[in-house]
Amino acid sequence: MWKKYQTYIIFTILVLLMLGGVLFWNKIIDKNEDNKSNDETIDVSDANNVSYVDAELGEDLRITQGYLLNYTTRKSSIWYMSNGYVNKVTKKKDETTIILSNNKDSKTYIEANIDSSKCSIKKGDTVNFVGTINLSNYSIDLANISTDEITYSSKQDISFEDLEKNINLLKSTHFVVSGYIVNDNNEYKLYDSKDEVSKDKILNYFVVNFKDNEESINNEDIKIRCLLSDTYELRECERQK
Repeated sequence: MWKKYQTYIIFTILVLLMLGGVLFWNKIIDKNEDNKSNDETIDVSDANNVSYVDAELGEDLRITQGYLLNYTTRKSSIWYMSNGYVNKVTKKKDETTIILSNNKDSKTYIEANIDSSKCSIKKGDTVNFVGTINLSNYSIDLANISTDEITYSSKQDISFEDLEKNINLLKSTHFVVSGYIVNDNNEYKLYDSKDEVSKDKILNYFVVNFKDNEESINNEDIKIRCLLSDTYELRECERQK
């Protein structure tokens, strides 16, 4: 009888040891994954996929200069189609500014701008619109806005809520960017690498505006934490270790 109980006890102990070992190794793996995510920049295997970066917006996003530049140039050229409610219309001679919201009772809004000659809508209208995101002021540069259906090629359909959320995340996300910085007559330019500086390319760099005066930066590899100021410009940058 004792041998029978002894077998059960040994078996139980072995099972508990195995379970403990599995839990221990899972903890180590999770810790390693956390450290890995903190150290590495974003995977650049799909550098042309804007939605990949969009999905990562929110908390600090580690990224290379080349990837971020690719993202901003492509992001600013996407035509988004959506619909919303017109809260306010301010017409000037050449340009009309429109305040759009999800519905009449919504407390949040998106600002949009369009050539006055293309604008025939009024306050209170429910409209369809298509335009690109302006990264300098996070408004929408409209190609068309109408109470009727809009036919537009090469556009991306998006709900008003998702468009508004995406714009707010673009506005608030800090990008931790690694690259090579050049001091060009006290104007800082961030390239992807030192080799890119000498290449005859148009706008292959970001203009960097630091949050505080940075007098010790010359031409060097660097990592900086910034907000987007425009397609080719970064603002409120801080040097990172």
